[in-house]
Amino acid sequence: MNPTSELINSNLSKLFKKMRYKNRMNQKQVSEKLSISISGYSKIERGLTDINTTMLRKIGEIYSLTPAEVLQIALGIAATDNTPILEDLKVKLIEKDAELNNLQQLAIKLFTELHG
Repeated sequence: MNPTSELINSNLSKLFKKMRYKNRMNQKQVSEKLSISISGYSKIERGLTDINTTMLRKIGEIYSLTPAEVLQIALGIAATDNTPILEDLKVKLIEKDAELNNLQQLAIKLFTELHG
């Protein structure tokens, strides 16, 4: 893991715990909303699990935040700040989101073909 990834992962784990406390939720409640085990979510909060874009989106949805907003908060960067790291993350997030949308469309197309 590179230093940027470590920083992001550490900040995300702290942020997720803080948001959970702020919203008066326990790990069981959050894990149920994410359809993962409590131990799986605990590993996320302890920074032992890397966060992929899907999980970032799902956790953000629990707190009514976009993935970009979650990253901005986690990195302590204002939304108007155009630092290189934020720009790089935005580009990667847009790419992954487009990839996810394409895969979802392909899955729908295949389902339709199979089930008429």
